[in-house]
Amino acid sequence: IDYNNFNDVVFESIILAFEEKTSVISKSKKDFISTLNGKLNIEFDEVEKIIDIFSIFVNEKNQINYFDIENNENYPWRFNRKLSLLQKPFIIRKEGSEERIYYGSRALYDSFTNLYSLIFSGRFNSKKAKMNSFLSSINQKKGDEFNNELFDLIKNSLDCLIIEKEITIGPRKSDILQNDIDLGDFDILLVNNYLKKIICIESKNTNFARTPYEMNREINNFIKKSDKGWIQKVEKREKWCNINKNSLKIINDSIDYSSFKIEYVFITKEAIPLSYIKDIKYRFLTIYDIKNNPFESLFK
Repeated sequence: IDYNNFNDVVFESIILAFEEKTSVISKSKKDFISTLNGKLNIEFDEVEKIIDIFSIFVNEKNQINYFDIENNENYPWRFNRKLSLLQKPFIIRKEGSEERIYYGSRALYDSFTNLYSLIFSGRFNSKKAKMNSFLSSINQKKGDEFNNELFDLIKNSLDCLIIEKEITIGPRKSDILQNDIDLGDFDILLVNNYLKKIICIESKNTNFARTPYEMNREINNFIKKSDKGWIQKVEKREKWCNINKNSLKIINDSIDYSSFKIEYVFITKEAIPLSYIKDIKYRFLTIYDIKNNPFESLFK
């Protein structure tokens, strides 16, 4: 659906409630859509499509089918589920041969602001390729901003031989460290000459998990069974770095790195439960640890 048409339908529906001086509207669905169609100059079918997408359908027994086998995201104990008034603020109930629509103006406005927040925080759940591409760009930008914030914090707090960010490993001419296959990048790379230690930082702009289900999804991002899990990707880069330590001479050729010890560290925006419930060989820190005591946190 068109985002501008969606906005128009939502706010015109709120205005209709204000004009009728009631906080809860109950109307014939067909008449309601016809009214919006006339006021907004949007095709009847387009208005109906928008209304249907953002509606909860109640049967004649006043029941809602939460337990949809094909979409368990609707389970009522799941935060951010699709089948809720916060995401579907219109209620449609069939009464005899007529469908009636119910909604509250405040609930409709809350739903609009919640949807906006979910989309632009990158937390909206979508099955559409175009929307997922947009969400991916938002999350990429948020991740870059977090990595830059973390990099500036470390660089201003520590006196290391090397503090670099986004050190790519791959076959392209633009890659800083050359390798036959693309292994991604070191988000932040620290080299401490005195301690003879290399710290590779994987920064993750994690959201605060609100429910056990969200915690589980977050954990699965780290330890997917395929090779696409964040930890599996880090393991490949760590193995490569241990074999090719002196490749770092391209960054600074004044030192022999062959005797340096390498450690990979995850730094997240919010604390995550993974390191407490599963035996992981990597250390997990938060940006708050770096703010409080950067040297002890990283080089202990």
